[in-house]
Amino acid sequence: MQNGLPPGGTLVPVIIATDKTIMTKLGGDRVVWPVYLQIGNHARRLRRQQQSPSTILLGLLPISQAISKSTDNELAASIKSELYHHCMSLIFQEMEQLTINGWFVNCADGFIRHCFPVLGPMSIDHEEVCLAYGIKHNRQCARCEVEYSHLQDITAAWPIRTEQNMRKRIQEQQRKKLKKEDPQWVHPIEPFFWRHLRSDMHANLAVDMLHGLQKGVFRNLVDMTIQLVHDLYPAKNYYGSLKTFTKVNRKLRQSVGLVQLDARFNRIPRFQGLKHFNKFSQVTQWTGGEERNLIRIWIPIVTPLLSEKAPEALAYSRALVDFILIAQSITHNESTIGYLGSALYRIDALKEAFNKYRPNTRDDANWNTPKFHMLSHYADFIRQFGAPNGFDTEHLEAPHKFLLKEFYERTNKNDTYLDQIASHNTRANNLKAMAHRILDYSTTRSALNVEVTVRVTRATATPLLHNYYSSFGPTAAQSLQYQTLHHPEFTKRYTTSAGEAARGINLPGFLEALALFVYQERRRYQGYSIPFDYAQLCLKDSAWVADYPIVFLGAVKCWKRSGKDETDSEAMVEEILRCSQNWRGNGVRKDFCWLQAFPRSTLSGTSRQETINPWNGTRVAQLQVVLKILDLEVELKDAAGRPPTYYGALADVFPFRGEVENPKKWHASLGQPDKLHGMIEVTRAQVPTALRPTKLQGRRFFRMADIYRSAHVISSYIGDEERRSNIFYVNNYIDWDQYQTYYRDGWEDEGRRHADDMRRGLLKAKG
Repeated sequence: MQNGLPPGGTLVPVIIATDKTIMTKLGGDRVVWPVYLQIGNHARRLRRQQQSPSTILLGLLPISQAISKSTDNELAASIKSELYHHCMSLIFQEMEQLTINGWFVNCADGFIRHCFPVLGPMSIDHEEVCLAYGIKHNRQCARCEVEYSHLQDITAAWPIRTEQNMRKRIQEQQRKKLKKEDPQWVHPIEPFFWRHLRSDMHANLAVDMLHGLQKGVFRNLVDMTIQLVHDLYPAKNYYGSLKTFTKVNRKLRQSVGLVQLDARFNRIPRFQGLKHFNKFSQVTQWTGGEERNLIRIWIPIVTPLLSEKAPEALAYSRALVDFILIAQSITHNESTIGYLGSALYRIDALKEAFNKYRPNTRDDANWNTPKFHMLSHYADFIRQFGAPNGFDTEHLEAPHKFLLKEFYERTNKNDTYLDQIASHNTRANNLKAMAHRILDYSTTRSALNVEVTVRVTRATATPLLHNYYSSFGPTAAQSLQYQTLHHPEFTKRYTTSAGEAARGINLPGFLEALALFVYQERRRYQGYSIPFDYAQLCLKDSAWVADYPIVFLGAVKCWKRSGKDETDSEAMVEEILRCSQNWRGNGVRKDFCWLQAFPRSTLSGTSRQETINPWNGTRVAQLQVVLKILDLEVELKDAAGRPPTYYGALADVFPFRGEVENPKKWHASLGQPDKLHGMIEVTRAQVPTALRPTKLQGRRFFRMADIYRSAHVISSYIGDEERRSNIFYVNNYIDWDQYQTYYRDGWEDEGRRHADDMRRGLLKAKG
């Protein structure tokens, strides 16, 4: 499109968003229909800022109550459509000539540019898509000419709709007097955007991740999975009788599967930024944020319920989650678009696993919905406009709050409230523009003295009261040697001895692991190199560390890739790992993490098949204690004459599945994500059980530098807690960093082959 402009011309894409909203909080008929505008030249991160002046209120469309109450549905729909396009034509009337001739703009950088505004992507939900493009509701696609019976064929390609084809279609159906039941029939309207040159609005229709993916296809998956789990696990409780509830004169049967589904949601470990669903089955209204949180934990939730009884359904669920997570990436290239294509292929191949729970049409399951079909257009849209999160209806619906509802509260609520809202918007936009202009002039631009953030893992500075772990008597605290040292970090309120702590926390091997940790840290402090001890043998005597003063800490701060900066995909953000006996008054919280459990070096075997170090020596571990300890016996002191302080975390290392049986035989498949559910499987940590162990096994102290980032580990148990499984899933769907790190090599080709095999099995079972 840029090539069609005069030399030196600047293309200015105009992004449009419309969506109805209610002004009143508790009731009433104060419904408004705003039109928002954004400029595509602005960076996506600026357009997504809710209170940024990059989003403005352009107009308010009329809503006729008489049309809504009309008994003639076809006439009401026709009038509503004509009114909508007439009003939109008036709003964008001046752009018709500006698109052709352009106008000169004094830009913020001091240059004058010849700008040509053109209509860009429209970010609207499906109901408004049908209104704007004149297509049938839930029967047609606004981007292509696919027939209704082929909407489910998401791997097929169809001709793209154009203005010329639509005009020809309307003329043909008027000449032939085709009825509305015709599959290709469209509403005989002239959309407002046909008057604008240089704009192909059918190709510009934005994909909608909020209503299309999260509240559309994924919500359908959740509903179908609930029905499937209900069928797989009959509606009987543990005593064999039906469990029936009455609600609003309806009897709801709750199966064992649904009880287990609720139980699995309730026992999901805490994770920073993750919403916890205590009563999953009782949630009736899901927000976009809640849907995104649900996507992050859906696969580990349903894997134990479906992996054996319905593996095809689990494979379909994983394919859809893969598609959503890849589509949500803020940067794309041909590789990520290829990943979308691979996920789309698996979705199409495995959708028959849920045929039983789809509407039937002549003995065939009906997947013919526009939201399901829109999956096939994501790749083309990304190639044309980039990451779809910049055009999502969710962030374009956010201005309802600060451009409409906040200003509505300032009005007198009479019949002129719309004019008052418009006046408030004009004043607010002028103030924001002036504030940005003043800030720009007052800012000194300099690249000198740029502060560099040091990204190191460290324990939090705030100590925990020692009575979180046990009740220590004042006599024991007063007898500590640290009292004579006057160390500012080891005060009476927070400090106890290692021996008292060992008796209070009741962790076998604590004192032995602490003694070995202090010994190794002391050697490092003295300048010695400490080789890794694979045997993890305890010291012959660990009693000497019992009198050392320690302070418990409640958290560890580490770093991970955020995946939210489109200018730097490797940008890091800080996260917090919790380790507390009483976190926020809710009991014990001990987070999981990825840490360096073995040396990073690759070990090669003597046979043809190399024995490698899985994930370069990193393992998943659960924090048990985070502390700092004062080394009383070291001779080298600091400048103030104080002995050194060591920071460490006692953690239980969870070995990869199969690693315990062959601890000295690492192989290429060890620790690889499962080909069905895509997660790494680990087993429960091997910890000492003897009162005075000789080997630490999987429980030992780690330095802060050995802790890399958080991990989300979920048990695979089904049913009563007494029958818990020894297998755990490392949830790599939890955030962008882990999803981009922990995957199988060649997962695309392997996934296609696996999907084809499962599809043949489904067709064979169908007969």
